[in-house]
Amino acid sequence: GTEMLRAVSVSWAPRGARQRLGVGYAVRSMARAHAAHEARRRETADARRRSAIQRHSLLIRTAVRSGDQARVHAVVDAARKESVPKAVIDKALNAKQSSGDDEVDFIEASAPGGVLLLIQTTAQARATLTHDCRRIFNRKGGALTASRWAFEEVGELAIPVGDLSSTEDAELAAIDAGADAVDLREREGLLEVACRGEGAHARVAEVARRLGPLLSSGVPEADAYFAPTAPAPAGGEEDRRAAEAVIAALEDTDGVDAVFHSLAEESDSD
Repeated sequence: GTEMLRAVSVSWAPRGARQRLGVGYAVRSMARAHAAHEARRRETADARRRSAIQRHSLLIRTAVRSGDQARVHAVVDAARKESVPKAVIDKALNAKQSSGDDEVDFIEASAPGGVLLLIQTTAQARATLTHDCRRIFNRKGGALTASRWAFEEVGELAIPVGDLSSTEDAELAAIDAGADAVDLREREGLLEVACRGEGAHARVAEVARRLGPLLSSGVPEADAYFAPTAPAPAGGEEDRRAAEAVIAALEDTDGVDAVFHSLAEESDSD
């Protein structure tokens, strides 16, 4: 119908007009492709930004629950340096100190496209939060389903070499405490320590405790989180956007400390 009429009208148009029509179509196609690429790039950057903000929020909540004010000040300063919104910092600071009901707990779920989710909360908030999660899944897609099997514990430390009294002693102490990897990055001036697998969070905490006496700044703050064992893309672009919308909605929900997911990062280099 319409395409045939357009083809006929173009074929009967003067040569110069046909060339102009062809150039205009090519320019519009390039503009649409560029706009789509920019949209994907912004979405990827936003996802990375949300992940960084979530990590700082989790560190602040953990520090608050420990009751160690020096640790709280350190993680809050680090969050401010990374331009974490004040509202996020204030919300994390309002987390209660540890009690029996504030034990870390998880809700297992999935988002559109087969993306698995591990939602970190507390035992006290779990019942209410489960209801909130169901409501989000009903609106945006997803479901409560087993997912813990798809994630592993990860604990990391990045320590400025200049703060250490002895780099060699620090490496030996980290290995002795159960670190899986110890990497001295001389160019960046950092000693990086990583623990993975069952008990990684407890091991990285022990590494931090043992390194404390070797550091001028005291016991370092460990980054403890859950990583997918096999990150995977969503089923398609529409599924990816739907999964990211679910993750963003969960992260904004009261009672959620962190949302770990199996969605592979989309490269912004294409």
